[in-house]
Amino acid sequence: MTRPIGAVIAGVQKSGTTTLAAMLAAHPGVVLARAKEAHLFDRAEVQRDGVPDGLLDARFGPDDGRLRLDATPAYLYLPGCLEALVRHAPEVRVIVLVREPAARALSHYRHERRFRTERLPFPAALAAEPVRLRRDRDPLAIGSAHRVASYLDRSDLLPQIARLRRLVRHVHVVPFPRLVADPAGTLAQAQLFLGLPPLPWEGPAPFLNADPDPRPSVLLPVLRALLAGRTRRIEEALGWPRGTLRDPVR
Repeated sequence: MTRPIGAVIAGVQKSGTTTLAAMLAAHPGVVLARAKEAHLFDRAEVQRDGVPDGLLDARFGPDDGRLRLDATPAYLYLPGCLEALVRHAPEVRVIVLVREPAARALSHYRHERRFRTERLPFPAALAAEPVRLRRDRDPLAIGSAHRVASYLDRSDLLPQIARLRRLVRHVHVVPFPRLVADPAGTLAQAQLFLGLPPLPWEGPAPFLNADPDPRPSVLLPVLRALLAGRTRRIEEALGWPRGTLRDPVR
């Protein structure tokens, strides 16, 4: 049997996961899943039967001794993913990037608009979200409401992080603004967490999946005000000073 996956960037979607994955993948001791997201543990058959060796090789190439890194943000949010991951790799190391809920929700919405999976204006999409999620009978299905239209629900991070910490022994949580302000320091901490020899990073972070719409949203300040309590509770629960999650997006 081939060695299991050693590390996962399990979320949060639209919080810099692609950027940190690319930076870690530059390390000679790491092999990143092809296409970055292996999408192994958000499959019903894998949750039921486990990961066949052939599927691992298809996602990562033949096992050559390097640390296999899967960066699939859906794992933190979708049901059954973390449980299946821990069954596959009990000592897996999981990294989670955390972003201010309002900015994350807006970035998620713009992502779906970009790929034409969302047709409603932003306020209407937020209003429709509870009904969409309640009617969703298969969250793991491609294009499900939980995958596409979970703008506010996926930004409710405390239950997700609490569940992660109950299931996974090795967890490293990173605030998104720290990645933006100090990519080299953020990478160094992630390498240390993963047990990798340090490989310094020079220059800015490669934001490869950034929001394609740079215009500020007039709704963002309103949503920030509505979710300010949620943001503070996240910071307090993680032991971070107030303002740690103040997002660079305006």
